Amino acid sequence: MRRVFLFLLFPLLLMAAGCAARADEPPLYGVGWSRVLGGEGDGFTGITVAGDGRIWLAGSAVSAADDALGGVDGWVAVLDSEGVELWSRRYGGSGDDRLIEVATLSDGGAVILGETSSSDGQVKNYRGGVDAWVIRVDARGELVWRKCLGGTTDDGLAAMRVMINVVIDSSAVEDRIFLAGWSTSYNNDLNINAGGKDAWVCAIRLEDGRSVWHYQIGEAGDDWFNILLPDRLGLTAIGVSTRVDAQGGQRVTPLLVTIGTDGHEVSVFRLQLKEDAWISDAVTTSDGWLLAGKLGGVNSDAWLGRVSSDGSLTATYMEGNTNGAMSIIRQYTPNITLAVGVLESKGSALVGTHGGRDAWAVGLTRDRVQWEQALGGNGETTPLLITRRSDGRYVIALSTTAMDGDLMPRDEPGVGWLTLLDTNGNLLRHAVIAPNADQRYTAAAAVDGGILFMGKAVDSDGIWRAAVTKAVP
Repeated sequence: MRRVFLFLLFPLLLMAAGCAARADEPPLYGVGWSRVLGGEGDGFTGITVAGDGRIWLAGSAVSAADDALGGVDGWVAVLDSEGVELWSRRYGGSGDDRLIEVATLSDGGAVILGETSSSDGQVKNYRGGVDAWVIRVDARGELVWRKCLGGTTDDGLAAMRVMINVVIDSSAVEDRIFLAGWSTSYNNDLNINAGGKDAWVCAIRLEDGRSVWHYQIGEAGDDWFNILLPDRLGLTAIGVSTRVDAQGGQRVTPLLVTIGTDGHEVSVFRLQLKEDAWISDAVTTSDGWLLAGKLGGVNSDAWLGRVSSDGSLTATYMEGNTNGAMSIIRQYTPNITLAVGVLESKGSALVGTHGGRDAWAVGLTRDRVQWEQALGGNGETTPLLITRRSDGRYVIALSTTAMDGDLMPRDEPGVGWLTLLDTNGNLLRHAVIAPNADQRYTAAAAVDGGILFMGKAVDSDGIWRAAVTKAVP
C-alpha cells in the first residue's frame, strides 16, 4: 500500500471527518420535477442552461421515430425551466451521428459539437471515416449551418469554447468557436500525422462555421486533448502524449499546449512523471494550472498536480493503490480549491471509507491539503458536480448505488445524491434524488439555486429512457 503527500514540503493537515448527516435538520433538496424523454436506447451526454432558463440537452437517439434519419442520430431536446419539452429534433444522415456538447448563444440558439459518419442527409462535405461535426441551430432547432472537420480517416473533437469578440487585428474582432481533440488524418483539414492520434486544436467562425486555422502536435504514439481552457495568452489545450522509447515501450504523460487565438504556438509542456498519467479536469490559476486525474494502470493513484507557468510540477498529491481517479477540480479563490474523485475502499489508507467505491473530496489551500472526506457506502458512487454556496459550504452532486454507509437502505438501486459539506469537509446534510424506480445519472448542472441531474431512468413500463430531474431546496 502506498500513500504519498507532497505540497511544497509543508506539513499535511488531515481532517478525515466521517460525520453523519444531522437528523434534526430538514432534507437538503427534494425533487422539483422529473422527465423521461425519447425511447429505449436514447440518451444525452451534454447539458447546459441558457440565460433565459431553457435547458438544452444533446446526445444520440436510436429508437424508432417519425424524424429518424438512419443509424444513430444526433439528438437535441430543449425544456423550459419547469421541465416542459419545447421541442426535440434529430440531426444527421443515414450513418451514425452523435452530439456530445452544447453551448448556448445570445440569439437563443446554440452550437453543438459531435461526430458523424454520414455522407448524406443534413451532413455536408463529409471527409471520410468518422468526422468531427459541428452544427449551429436557432432557438427553434432549425439548422443555421453545419460543418464537418477532419480528413479521410477517423478524427474527433471533444472540447469546445465559444469566445465573443476575439481580436483579429487592431481594427477588427470576430466571434469564434475553438475546439480540441485528436486526428488520425493527414489531409483535408489536417496537414500531417506523426503516428497514431495527433492532438488537434482548431478555430472556426461562429457566424458561418468557416475554418480559420488548425493546429496539430504529436509523436509516434497517441496524443490527444480533452480539455480546453481560456487564459490570458489565448487558450490552453490539455490532454496526454504517448511517447515510445527505443525498446518499444510507451509512457503516457500530461500534455499542456498554450495557443494564441490566432493559432500560433505559445508553449508546449510534457510533464515527466514516474508513472503513466491521464488528466480528467483542470483549472487555470494566476500562475499556472491545477490538474486532476490518475497515475498508473491497475490500482491507479487518484492524483492532483499543481503546474507553474513555466511547466514545472511544483506540487502533487496522491492517494495510492486505490484504483482511483480525481475527476473534478474547482478553484474558488487562490487559497480555496475543492477536488473530488473516486477510490476503492479496499486499497485506501483514508480513514472513513465505506467498503465500496467511494467519492473522495479533498479541500486544498495553495500549499497544503486541509481536509479529506470519503462519501458513499458499499456500492458505486460517482461525483458529477461541485458547487460552493454563498456561506462557503459545498454541495456535491453524485450518482450512487450504495445502500449503507452514508446512505440509508431504500427501494431504488440507483439514485442521485446531494451532499452538503461545511468548510472543513464535514458532512452536514444529504438528500437522495429518486423520482423513478431506478436511475443512473451521468451529469449534473447548477440552475436557479437547484441542481439538474441528467442520465437514464426506468419509466413506468420498465424501459430505460433518457431522464432529466431538477432537485430544489
